[in-house]
Amino acid sequence: MGIIFLLVRVKKVMIMDPIPEQKEGGYSDNKFNVTCSSIEEAMHLYTIARRNLLAVNNWRNICDMRLSADFSLCDEHGKPVNRFPRENDFIRVDIPGPGRQEGEGYDWVQIEEIGNQTSLIQEKEICFIRVRPASDPTSSVEETAHFFTADANSIFMVRRDHEKVTAEIHGRNEQPNTNTENKMDNIRNSITANLAIAKFSDIQWKELCKAFITYSSNVVRK
Repeated sequence: MGIIFLLVRVKKVMIMDPIPEQKEGGYSDNKFNVTCSSIEEAMHLYTIARRNLLAVNNWRNICDMRLSADFSLCDEHGKPVNRFPRENDFIRVDIPGPGRQEGEGYDWVQIEEIGNQTSLIQEKEICFIRVRPASDPTSSVEETAHFFTADANSIFMVRRDHEKVTAEIHGRNEQPNTNTENKMDNIRNSITANLAIAKFSDIQWKELCKAFITYSSNVVRK
């Protein structure tokens, strides 16, 4: 009985992988990691990376403006806020080039889940933000205001595994949003989505992964 109880307790603290399942369409996987000299150093670096992950409004700044898109955290009504994100908040994305007719020229995603997990047994920690394309919260139009359909989702994540700290950005089920009522939006979405699916956006995501870990730390950026 005691052995069974111990196994149940261990199972409860095991960290589960939060990366969404890939079903159809395009996908992307980008990572950057640093291996520290000790658990203590890794824990400190993870704290820095977690802070950078949660500072959505600062994502472009921590990349030294090399991130072409600009991200703004908004509340459930679409009003810009200056705080850490909460579930059901929105992220307003301003990417270079022509904007959408719907969405006031922006692309919008909604935060579905924010997760924080720690396992002392595994010596692991993880923090993630999972988002999905959404309609513009400032508009009455119930149409996905993003170049991907609402079937797509993305996860922004930092994790520590013993002495290794990793930042990851994964995209899943990415398909062009070309069934809107606006012909110009359909054309724009098709071009933007297909460029992203063709991995042109990976350069940006790799830069952001690197920034999550290296910004305001003693790690030299290379």
